[in-house]
Amino acid sequence: MNRGAIYVGLLLILAGLFFLLVNLACPAPGYGWSRLWPGILGLAAVGFYLPLLVWWEQRRALGGLVVPGTILLVNALLFLYNTLTSDWNAWAYLWTLEPVALALGLLLLWAIGPHHRSLLVAAATIGGIGLFLFAMFGLLFGSGLARLLAPIVLIALGLVFLIRSIGHMRA
Repeated sequence: MNRGAIYVGLLLILAGLFFLLVNLACPAPGYGWSRLWPGILGLAAVGFYLPLLVWWEQRRALGGLVVPGTILLVNALLFLYNTLTSDWNAWAYLWTLEPVALALGLLLLWAIGPHHRSLLVAAATIGGIGLFLFAMFGLLFGSGLARLLAPIVLIALGLVFLIRSIGHMRA
């Protein structure tokens, strides 16, 4: 079995399905390439995840692919939000989710293996900073849901610190 051919075949099928979907959606008012182009970033993210599925037994050697794949996927979702809502001003606080994307990639890398504690520490540190910045910039520059979500993120981060601190006091 030629797994390289399987990888390329799956990627081409997914790309073809995506382009077919977008071209079929083009007649719909307000949709088409002007709104669905972030799917190309999502397709690139899939290109990073697919080798792990095709060569699962080599996942430890290929695990690093999840980090750029996750960053691309998060960016695809952020840009999709922007194109569907036309809320490009949201980048005043959405940029803070870039470190969160990196942290998610590191968590996935840890889940795939190797299970080094340093990956969890890095993910928690980078993700926590990103979430804190998201909350602060969301409060300052956000509107609607962001202004409600930002205080919730601050409360959640505070609870994590309190629970962790209480756990250390008992140990």
